[in-house]
Amino acid sequence: SVKEFGARGGAGVIMDNAGIVWRIAGKNSGNSITVGLSPKDVAKSQGRQTWNGREWITFDTNVPLYITTIGEQNISPDTYPLTLDVVGYQA
Repeated sequence: SVKEFGARGGAGVIMDNAGIVWRIAGKNSGNSITVGLSPKDVAKSQGRQTWNGREWITFDTNVPLYITTIGEQNISPDTYPLTLDVVGYQA
C-alpha cells in the first residue's frame, strides 16, 4: 500500500525546482497569479525526493494539502485553473 505521496505544481510556470510555487494564468483575462503549496504543509513534509528527474515534496498518506496564493497580489476576478501532480509510493 502507499505509505507516502509526492506533490508538485503541474501546469503553468514552475517557480522552483520542487514545484512548490507556480504561476497560473486566468482563463479569461490571461492575467497571472502566483500560487503554491501552503508553507505550513511544506513545513510538515517529509522532505524532497527525485522521481524521473523531477523534485517532489513528499508527505505522509492522508495528509491534506492546501493551495494558497503566495505574497501580496492584485488578483482580478477570473477563473484560475490549476493542476497539481501527485505520485504515490511505498516507503
